[in-house]
Amino acid sequence: DPIVTSSDAVCIGDSIILTIGDGEFYQWYNDTNLISGATNSFYVSYQSGNYSVEVSYSNGCAANSNVASISVLPFPPVPTLSSAGNNTLQTNSTEPNIQWYLDGNAIAGEDQQTLQMTVSGYYHLTAANSIGCTSSSDTIFFEYIGAVGVDETGQALQLLEIFPNPAGDQLNLSFTTSEKQDVILSITD
Repeated sequence: DPIVTSSDAVCIGDSIILTIGDGEFYQWYNDTNLISGATNSFYVSYQSGNYSVEVSYSNGCAANSNVASISVLPFPPVPTLSSAGNNTLQTNSTEPNIQWYLDGNAIAGEDQQTLQMTVSGYYHLTAANSIGCTSSSDTIFFEYIGAVGVDETGQALQLLEIFPNPAGDQLNLSFTTSEKQDVILSITD
């Protein structure tokens, strides 16, 4: 019996080429329905279905091929990205293949639903399904908010007092600044 060869899945808008080996005359079918004008040793498909071909010869011999199941898959929903606070970005995408980008360049190893920023910049991400159909988010500028550690304060933050030490249920902080500025304190246990 003739054998149809092809890939088994493509993205919407892409095509898949089904091919058959030797023969003289060909008639392609989709789900047992004759495809009008499909009489070559190959057929280019843009839709899902179960394809087969009847191969015949001038001596009257004919054979039907195997059935090739083709799936045309949609692109994933366009992922969104937003700030989750604390210099963390997040996406709503649940696709198996996520890639984060900074200023148009892929960030190595960043393929999860959240991203911990280390610098300000233009961020976007791509989300791909299991066969590689890919959608891209909008590109958005996010500002990295740096933390000032106690030992990095220099002249801006002066006379820092933390008491009592060790602390129980309550911790007191006292400080002065040498210039008007926003101060964000993050305390972790």
